Amino acid sequence: MPRTARLGVTVVLLVAGFFLWPAALGGSTSYLGTQGVSMQPLFHTGDLAVLRTADHYSVGDVVGYHSTSLNTTVLHRIVSAEAGAFTTQGDSNTWLDPDHPRADQIIGRLWVAVPYAGRLLPALHSPWLLTSLGLVAIVVTGSLGAGKRRRARARRPRPTISMSTRSTARQVALGAAAVAAVAAVGGVALFLVPTTETVADPATITARGTYGYTGAADTGITYPDGRIGTGDPVWLQLSHDLTVSLEQTLDGADLVPTGGSLRLDVSIATPDGWSADLPAGPTATADGVSVTATVPLDLPAVTDLVDRHYAEVGTASGNAVLTVTPVGQVTGTAAGLPFSTAAPSPLSFSLSNTVLRPADDGAEVMTPTASVEVSATTTRARQLEAFGLSVPLGAARGVACLVLAAALVTLLATGSIAFSGPRGEAAGFLLRHRDRILPVTALPQGAAVVELPDGAALHRLAQRLDTLVLHHEGPDGHTFLVQDGATTYRFRVAAPAPVAPVVRGGSGRHAPSRRTAPSMTALLGRLAQL
Repeated sequence: MPRTARLGVTVVLLVAGFFLWPAALGGSTSYLGTQGVSMQPLFHTGDLAVLRTADHYSVGDVVGYHSTSLNTTVLHRIVSAEAGAFTTQGDSNTWLDPDHPRADQIIGRLWVAVPYAGRLLPALHSPWLLTSLGLVAIVVTGSLGAGKRRRARARRPRPTISMSTRSTARQVALGAAAVAAVAAVGGVALFLVPTTETVADPATITARGTYGYTGAADTGITYPDGRIGTGDPVWLQLSHDLTVSLEQTLDGADLVPTGGSLRLDVSIATPDGWSADLPAGPTATADGVSVTATVPLDLPAVTDLVDRHYAEVGTASGNAVLTVTPVGQVTGTAAGLPFSTAAPSPLSFSLSNTVLRPADDGAEVMTPTASVEVSATTTRARQLEAFGLSVPLGAARGVACLVLAAALVTLLATGSIAFSGPRGEAAGFLLRHRDRILPVTALPQGAAVVELPDGAALHRLAQRLDTLVLHHEGPDGHTFLVQDGATTYRFRVAAPAPVAPVVRGGSGRHAPSRRTAPSMTALLGRLAQL
């Protein structure tokens, strides 16, 4: 590179470094990835805001500052200033921000807005990316700095690399170039993908109910302690009163109850279709995650009501079903989202002329449960699904960076070997078709000789005949032959004309002829031509 061009590049890099050096390293520029909709249409989620510190800020400036109330960095517009403090507001918000930052609390004023570039900021903190960039920088720097070392070694005799080694290196270089291209495209795609994802994480709230009943009774053999308990048959002749209760308790993760109520309604029904409502119990208010509702039953009044119905219809007294129905709901939040529970299932009692007992046996009747699902979501590190495996996004990015760095190192190393020897049409033919070429010291001559225009035609012929290509290198150039019986097919490459030596400034010293290792750009160009 000419000295003037190097000086120009150096000046441009210095100026860019002065303006773009990050504030975290002592510079005046800050980089902020945007989130949310408060600054639309100027900014959308995933954009990049480049901020620079200023001597003063005024109304209308878009500035960034750390919000103590939101515990995050905010990028909003200054709408007013008073007593050294600023009031800010998002362009699409209808309310003012609660924070009032001072000039020394402002990170900087908006300098440049770059759409979508904010998604790349988390990648810059990735140790995988930094390590890979360091490896690539070392490789590129070593390639660029190798010129002086090559010139210093120009007069030294260089070892001859065999055509077999060069051909193998060429194949490896081609493969490394393909892997590097795939890794580069895949790596860019991975770094453009957001690092987090929102997934469904439903929260289930379970309302567990427990029915019970108690009452007083005549003390005797049937009720030794004069009390009726849950599960006992209630003999009407011995019982005086009965109270039915329902305790409901909520169970769930991240549960915060906010209120609710519960009461017990009572009804009586007979098999002939008659029914009547009985006095309901008082409404109970939820206390935290539990609420208990009760209802007293006047058993003589219940049996009298049933007897009167049967007497009116002219039927002898019969059975009836007494049903206790919960009414109400409990509210709260789970995982930050509101919910309300459904009331548990009713409890039924069968009533005859002599006894009242639960209509169904089993613990499920006395302990009903009801569940409600809250459609909550959670944010987690993004996972990539591939071949039935779940791979963290960070690990996938790291693999892509390491593969890219390794492919570039391999490409530079093998490409330098593949293209370090003589070049030209003959060398290209030898490299591409080494597996079908047989070197010989003398060439046979057939009765008829057919000259072919290029090596590709000769190689296609050798493939069709399934034979070898004979190669002879002489003072006049390279000759390649394929024999088909008495006919010889030949392709010749003449030796290049000698290059006149370059004389430096009349000193009589000749510049040595040398062939330098290609740069990374030259390698990619040559590989594309093969």
